[in-house]
Amino acid sequence: MKPLTNTQLDELFVDVREFNSQEKRQLLVVEDNEIESSQIIGLLQEDNIEITLASSGEQALEYLKDKSFE
Repeated sequence: MKPLTNTQLDELFVDVREFNSQEKRQLLVVEDNEIESSQIIGLLQEDNIEITLASSGEQALEYLKDKSFE
């Protein structure tokens, strides 16, 4: 996986801000590293976002069977 450029990172934050400004959203975060997942959740945690954390692709697929995410 290549690191993001500054432009890509800026675009990502614009997308996150737009996402955050909408009604309550369901977000699925898939990350197997506990420290990284905590940091991601810390950055994205807002009152209008319900975050579900999956620690593997297999677990994420199980969550996707029962719930839809943005």
